[in-house]
Amino acid sequence: MSKAFPQRSPLRYDDLVAEARSRIPALAPAWTDHGPADVGVTLIELLSWIVEMIDYRAGRETEAITRSFLELLGGPRTTDTSVELQVALRDTLEQLWTRYRAATAADYETIATEQWPSCPKYAKPLGSKALIHRVRCLPERDLDSNQKTTPAPGHVSLVVLPCEGNNPSKDLLENLWQYLEPRRLLTARHHVVGPVYRGFRILADVYLHDDIVPSTARSTINSALKQFFDPHVGGEDGGGWQFGADVHLSDVYSLLDGLDLVDFVANVDVATGTKGRTLKGPNNASVGVKIYPYELPILNFGATKIRLFEPVGTRWEEVK
Repeated sequence: MSKAFPQRSPLRYDDLVAEARSRIPALAPAWTDHGPADVGVTLIELLSWIVEMIDYRAGRETEAITRSFLELLGGPRTTDTSVELQVALRDTLEQLWTRYRAATAADYETIATEQWPSCPKYAKPLGSKALIHRVRCLPERDLDSNQKTTPAPGHVSLVVLPCEGNNPSKDLLENLWQYLEPRRLLTARHHVVGPVYRGFRILADVYLHDDIVPSTARSTINSALKQFFDPHVGGEDGGGWQFGADVHLSDVYSLLDGLDLVDFVANVDVATGTKGRTLKGPNNASVGVKIYPYELPILNFGATKIRLFEPVGTRWEEVK
């Protein structure tokens, strides 16, 4: 039984040869011999014959032809029933459309977030610990080494933030590595690691509205800072702080100034104890902290100092 296809004009041998010959003067003016003995004309006739033959066959494939083609594509062997053939066709196409090989950074990230959780061999035994909240693929980086910022040709590293907790378990890292092993390119060496957390502190003077309880204000400010820089629910969109996203003074100003209990904010400073991480702006002034692509910031509340000021008459007094 043949399958019906939309009708269109067939490609005929004579029409194809005539069309090709008519274009020779415009495309190759030096080609003047258009007789049947010319090698070029012979080639045109041969290709026209092949095209007409393929065009004729294209709309008349039988179920046997379809079945053989599916088996060449790696699909399951089917019986003679048309129902099972349609199921095999659907399953084979789904398999072809499913991303398997990890060639680009986007491939690694898609496979890790969309396909990995359903793996019965490596992900299912881990239960909820196998769920990944965010992943970042860094080409030409070996994050298992001590030279994390040095280019490493042939290496690719996957930084994983689990849904549960801030650090992936050892089993998650090992199983995900095994899952990616047959999917990597032959010349690639892949690494699966957890994020590196870069501590930083904040200094700020916060001026409160009138009739605000200082203890309540401090608790609200600390909660807002903790949530904003949280890897799971932080950031401006609430989806978690992104890998490699720098921490800017403007982020802190915007966050604190947006609280209902705050009148205005001044003298904000963000810093980390690591050398060379300060972002500089105009006049060499500090504007934030540099976060590497495999890192996430974590606020050090022990070193953070938020000074609160409340209005007393016509002046401001610091809350002790």
